[in-house]
Amino acid sequence: MLSVNTIQATNILFMLSKGLNLLQVNLVNIFYMGSVFLLEIPTGAVSDMFGRKRSFLIACLFMSFSFFIYFFSGSLLFFALAEIVAAIGMTFHSGALEAWFVDSLDANGYTQKKDRLFGRAATLASGMSIVAGLSGAFLGSRNLAYPFLAGAVLALATLWIGYLLMEEVHLGRENLSLRNGASQMKKIIGFSITYGVKNKVVLFLIIPGAISMFAYMAVMQYWQPYFQEIANTQQVGLAWVALSLGLMVGSLLVHWTSLFKRYHVLILSTVLCAATPLVLGLSNYFVLSLPLFFLYFVGRGTMLPTRKAYINDHIPAETRATILSFDSMICRGAAALGLIIFGVIAERASIIGSWYVASVVILLGIPALFMLRRSDASSHGDE
Repeated sequence: MLSVNTIQATNILFMLSKGLNLLQVNLVNIFYMGSVFLLEIPTGAVSDMFGRKRSFLIACLFMSFSFFIYFFSGSLLFFALAEIVAAIGMTFHSGALEAWFVDSLDANGYTQKKDRLFGRAATLASGMSIVAGLSGAFLGSRNLAYPFLAGAVLALATLWIGYLLMEEVHLGRENLSLRNGASQMKKIIGFSITYGVKNKVVLFLIIPGAISMFAYMAVMQYWQPYFQEIANTQQVGLAWVALSLGLMVGSLLVHWTSLFKRYHVLILSTVLCAATPLVLGLSNYFVLSLPLFFLYFVGRGTMLPTRKAYINDHIPAETRATILSFDSMICRGAAALGLIIFGVIAERASIIGSWYVASVVILLGIPALFMLRRSDASSHGDE
């Protein structure tokens, strides 16, 4: 989190400073989302076959390389290349670390609901994000390329720490021939996709998750230029702190929301994420926009750990990473579509206009959450 989030307060500003417009910034990110969409399931299958630790270490290596490309680049073409490399790294990471976490808990006899642990992990991640965002804003105020260099070094440090501290608990199938390995991967992928579609609880978690990611792109892509218009670069760093604090507070709330029905928590957090951008669009004052921005990410911070715990309780351990990668693939595909649509809206209308549309769209996920309630009751009983 220190590595990835060092650039988050300034990366859009960096691309804009190199002459890209708002739509081109989104096009760069489409290369990332599109690559993730294509690679998620194969890399998830690799993790299930050969181990979560190896997958995570490969991810760190690719992420570091991506940051170095950004640091030495200044054009749309090389930014797109960096995003493709980052996508490779992220696909090796997504599913693998989460699956390793759950497998480790299961291997050590943990039988309680995992909501609070996912919430605690999200809280720690948000704390690191605050440090990273402030550091990145400080470095970016001197040179917008410096945060990428810091991110690259920290990614390599993460690789080394992971190599030393992670203990592989998943028994991967390491002694496979090329033919058998390809056959096994095909079998894992086929089962995971079928499971993700046929299991109603998983399906009704994937659908609103994808809708949420689609709408999320409008806020996540344009909060930096929005705040730069009403504040300065250092205050953009404060907005990143508000973002990270919102995620942290939301994840801390999971400690109490885990006592309630999960689908109720998801519905309420979805409504909050829909309402706040509407109000945010009416404000042109930093002191008013900052707390509204904070509330939006409180909703996100509550939603994400709850959803992670929910979906992990309904998927088999032996193909966990692949099914999680299938979920991530669908969400990333929705995000890529969101980048295109909201990029056009922001460029031809306004950033605020894209936020209004996103607020309406996110509400479309609520019917699936009500259907989730019925499916959950019929399959696993009370949540």
